[in-house]
Amino acid sequence: MVEIDKNAAFHWLNSFNILTGIVFLLTLIIVIFVSFIVSKKLSLPLQKLSAVAQKISKGNHWERVPQFKEREAREVGVAFNTMLDKLNTNYRTMIKSASLSAIGELSTSLVHEIRRPLTSIKLNLQTLLDHEFTSPDHQKLANISLDQSLRIETLIDELLNYGKPIQLHMEKISFKELITRVMQSLPEEIQEKKLQINIEDKLGDQKFLIDKERIVLVLLNLIENAAYWSPHGGVIIIKGQPALENPGWVSLCVRDNGPGVAKENRSKIFQPFYTTRENGTGLGLPNAQKIINYHNGTFFVEPNPKGGALFSFQLPIEECCFEQDSNN
Repeated sequence: MVEIDKNAAFHWLNSFNILTGIVFLLTLIIVIFVSFIVSKKLSLPLQKLSAVAQKISKGNHWERVPQFKEREAREVGVAFNTMLDKLNTNYRTMIKSASLSAIGELSTSLVHEIRRPLTSIKLNLQTLLDHEFTSPDHQKLANISLDQSLRIETLIDELLNYGKPIQLHMEKISFKELITRVMQSLPEEIQEKKLQINIEDKLGDQKFLIDKERIVLVLLNLIENAAYWSPHGGVIIIKGQPALENPGWVSLCVRDNGPGVAKENRSKIFQPFYTTRENGTGLGLPNAQKIINYHNGTFFVEPNPKGGALFSFQLPIEECCFEQDSNN
């Protein structure tokens, strides 16, 4: 038998209850703190996913989720980026299919029927011009008709190019090599209007994978448009630089100091047959955009901060272009 004082016994019991309460409170605080840390780590990847999704919805299709440290979040990020890449590829494939189905069938079925009478018309007009009995007035009319026939022929050629699939021949080339090729084929309007061409090379020895001849055609088309809208003695700037907002890509642009592109027209200029030029076919820019799409690139048009128009396109340095059919 052991006798214990009643007050001492209850004091020990009260102390035990207090200690149990303190331990429970501390445990609760630790659980809440750990839950906060874990929830924060889980919510951070979701916040970044949400931010990337918002940027993509605004047109920044090259945005991708960064690599996370946590394994689960990293796997989700990789899956998300893979999904975006596939959606981007499917979107470009859809553009390709739409252009081929809408215009390819039309151009293929009509082009030969148009060429035959057009060739006959051109030969007859040339005969009239060469005939010694043709009056000066008739020669003037024949020249006008011949010019219009050549314009129709150009339109047919551009229509065929727009509707026909492209077979790219890729090679690595520097901006300097590309511009050297472009400068050999400048439009006559450059000299006629005494325009100045300024080259800004911020790519140096950086090489990128492209079809040189087709990108040359794109740049010449942009330069021709810039020359048409530039004032006499104006300046055209051709610039190559890294795409700052899109690492692993290069950006090529052509700027002029002409009237620029009206805001309401920027969404229309890549539509086939839309043109604001007096003798334009409306297929130059659509063909240029098609070439850039086949390179898996992106085309932009925006106002030049210093006045005029600014056309630019971004190309991946190493990324593969569209899969091409072997029979094209």
